[in-house]
Amino acid sequence: MAGTDRAAETANVQGCLARAVAGVLGLPGADEVDIETSFADLGLDSVGGIEVAKRVAGELGMRVPPVLLFDFPTIRELSQHLVSIRRHGAVGAATE
Repeated sequence: MAGTDRAAETANVQGCLARAVAGVLGLPGADEVDIETSFADLGLDSVGGIEVAKRVAGELGMRVPPVLLFDFPTIRELSQHLVSIRRHGAVGAATE
């Protein structure tokens, strides 16, 4: 059951990231964003990455430093990392 909960949480975070990327890039919807393509290849620059991080932080209620988009360069990788952070309490609620 725990694996199912983690899978659902990961899917939720992936959706959040895809919506944020689509919004910043002006795409019609999250389904236009490939979760395996790097943020750079999707067309995000550093300014766009900052905006994505802010949107995701607001939706998830946790700190999401923009550097994470470079450390974990795809939606799949970043979502797995963010779920791990949420489950282990390594990053607190958004305060910035």
